[in-house]
Amino acid sequence: MLVALIGLTALWRRSEHQRGRAEAALARALDGEATADAAVADLVALLRGAVEAPERFSSERTGDATSAVLALAAKLRRTPELAARHAVAIARLELRLVGYRLRAGDRDGVRRLLDDGLLLLDARPDRPAADADADVARAEILLRRGDVALQFAHPAEAAEDVRRAERALAPHAGDPRALDAFVALRSTHDALANAMAASAGPDAGRRASLADAEMFREWARRSGDPTLRLLAAIARQGAEPAPGAERATSTDDVWREFDRLPDDAPIPHGLVVLLADLAARGLCESATADAMAGRDAEATARRVLAQLDAQFARRLPSTFRPEVLERLSQLGCTRAFEDRRDGRLEESRRDASWMIALARALTARDADSVGAHLMLSRALEQEAKNAWAVPDLRAVERSLRAALTEAAAAFELAPDDETCRLHLAGLREKFVRLVAAEPDR
Repeated sequence: MLVALIGLTALWRRSEHQRGRAEAALARALDGEATADAAVADLVALLRGAVEAPERFSSERTGDATSAVLALAAKLRRTPELAARHAVAIARLELRLVGYRLRAGDRDGVRRLLDDGLLLLDARPDRPAADADADVARAEILLRRGDVALQFAHPAEAAEDVRRAERALAPHAGDPRALDAFVALRSTHDALANAMAASAGPDAGRRASLADAEMFREWARRSGDPTLRLLAAIARQGAEPAPGAERATSTDDVWREFDRLPDDAPIPHGLVVLLADLAARGLCESATADAMAGRDAEATARRVLAQLDAQFARRLPSTFRPEVLERLSQLGCTRAFEDRRDGRLEESRRDASWMIALARALTARDADSVGAHLMLSRALEQEAKNAWAVPDLRAVERSLRAALTEAAAAFELAPDDETCRLHLAGLREKFVRLVAAEPDR
């Protein structure tokens, strides 16, 4: 145990204050195992503060933290009486570190952290039959491991982890402590159904979505939890209908379930993301239908803007607005790309046109909207790609310059936002390559 605690103190070697706290905890542990429990608790609190401060969390410290947490977890597994009190806290820290290791491209480190968290949660001899905190932590780790498996095209592994997560969560339907995990389960269900549709055909994806919806509906019936009813409606709406059939549940049905939520019902961020995706898909389908019918882009933008206003008037957290704009931007650009890829250049131009018109209307209304500037930048980039397909290099340069201006505006408003930073860097690289290819311009 002491070796692991010494390793943890290295995390704060660059901070006199934090190192002092860590070394004080270590000194208490030296008095004997009786005080080791308090030392672990203090060090876990210190580590949580470091992990949850990403603006001060360098890649080097991420590696230090990963090694330190794994070392402490290994010691705790050999000290069951301590593991019982600290397993959930350490497992959640390991889960938090997974995000940093994913961004660093450390696939092996990600898997090691996830597997270790599950092992630590299982090393608890005094664990009750239905321990909500441990079960929720276990489900969250399994779902994250399933998401990672899907990223690397291993749907069978993901499906097994999802089923284990379902079993862990089932006894806790209606427990507020499990709400975030149930929302995460719905998101992973959706990704898994899409993977099944891609590998085994649309019928397989549809059956998976409808089975998931039935599972949520049964949990809602048993617990009386309105949020689970809402998640069941989202799952039914997301199931792609059979050819010639209608969706099992309409978008309006989902929003009616949302409107039935009590005023004090918690709305976790994951649920905001699911609802934003639902809203954005409806808006994109509507705008695309207008574009394909040859309607004026400005008129389409005005109509979509009115629909956006209606969505934003709902009783939702402030994060709903940027999430809708981000998802709508992604969906519109995907549609423009697919049309261009399949040789439908005129349709791709129409896709870009309504996005440009909408984003300009949004930036005119709110010049500080990061999402609107990003949408405009991405749409202008699609316009540049359409010009490249002709090719019309003057139009390419003109659109790329405009896209860069909007990307820079978004970055200036949100310099710590990774999406803004990466988008701006990507556009700059494209523009440099364009100029290098045309030295006389």
